Amino acid sequence: MLAFGEKLGWRIQKHNESVVQEFCAQTSVQPHVLKVWMHNNKHTLVTIITTTILDWKLNLEAKEIVLLKF
Repeated sequence: MLAFGEKLGWRIQKHNESVVQEFCAQTSVQPHVLKVWMHNNKHTLVTIITTTILDWKLNLEAKEIVLLKF
């Protein structure tokens, strides 16, 4: 559901309705449950993912700096 939420930009719009219906049929999730989940997790998950990516990049840069010193 995380990847699907990101794919839709964390919004269910009318022109995406067929994609949402297909996703819900494949995953056995009701559309209103998906909508509520996306609403409840949009900010939390985006923040966690962004923070994790930034931490990962900073960690890589720190390792590169250490390697350059030797």
